[in-house]
Amino acid sequence: MGLVATLWIWRRYGPSLDTPSHETTNDSRVIDALETYPHDRFWVVTLLTFVLLLGVPAQLTGLRFILFPPLIVMAYELFGHPEVPGWMARPVLLPFVCVLTATIGVLARHSFRASFVGVMLTTICSVAILRAFKLHMPPALAVGLLPFVMAAPNFRYPTSVGIGTVALTLCFCGRKSIRRSLARVANVSAQ
Repeated sequence: MGLVATLWIWRRYGPSLDTPSHETTNDSRVIDALETYPHDRFWVVTLLTFVLLLGVPAQLTGLRFILFPPLIVMAYELFGHPEVPGWMARPVLLPFVCVLTATIGVLARHSFRASFVGVMLTTICSVAILRAFKLHMPPALAVGLLPFVMAAPNFRYPTSVGIGTVALTLCFCGRKSIRRSLARVANVSAQ
């Protein structure tokens, strides 16, 4: 009921969606790019290797959230659409932001139990963190909310998130470096 009322109010009093603005055009390009099939034919191999390499330590250490669901979404987008702006403009921030949202989620879950107040507070704080760091990484919001569906979240969750996101960042940067080196070699051989 609350969502319906919010949607009705937004449609009635929110900005008109009929006239496209500069932001709408940029957003449309990003959405179109994300909906296309990836250009690199080896992105699936990279994604599956990443999942396998993180799955093993997750099982061995008991830190199962090293490989958490939003991380797979981020990896899918980063390996499949690395050219989309905003996702990894500043890769160093990804682990930091995700650990912050995970920590806020755990603290809110313990402070407010599984109540809507904790969920709202976590969402608001996570959005504020993303805006403060000027990072467009929507799955980071889900990272903060996962503690509300966990049986007993504790400090191991943000630790696992940190390990997983650092691994993703290193893998993404390493893959990017290898691709640049291969492109240079190909250019030199073509001359």
